[in-house]
Amino acid sequence: MSREPGLAGHLIGRFGRRPLLALLLLLPLAMLWLARSDGPAQAVRRLQSAAVEAYPHIEGSPLESCELCHAADSDDLNPYGRDFERRNRDFRATEDLDSDGDGFSNLVEIEALSFPGDPDDKPSPARIYLPIGEG
Repeated sequence: MSREPGLAGHLIGRFGRRPLLALLLLLPLAMLWLARSDGPAQAVRRLQSAAVEAYPHIEGSPLESCELCHAADSDDLNPYGRDFERRNRDFRATEDLDSDGDGFSNLVEIEALSFPGDPDDKPSPARIYLPIGEG
């Protein structure tokens, strides 16, 4: 009974050993490059760290999560996330906007620990802080 050659045998029979050897040499290098690249998890941590750096009071709050910019349980951006992207991922450049159209600026919502991309999550009056001289 004759046996069909496997993929490696087929490739060697068709192309010789050089392509297979090149693949075996390049595969570890490709895996090393992928391991060192900035994947989604690192990007998320970097953006969350940048958010906490811009707004230290959100650390440990629900705003220190993916839902600051993304719709709940989704990879889709919420209105705040879309504005954040349009403004070159600059938190300060989105502060004066009202991304979710609920009547509160993004900064007021972030200061009050409400989500600036969710029109149903509005700051409670007790959580709205105005700088001295503006209220």
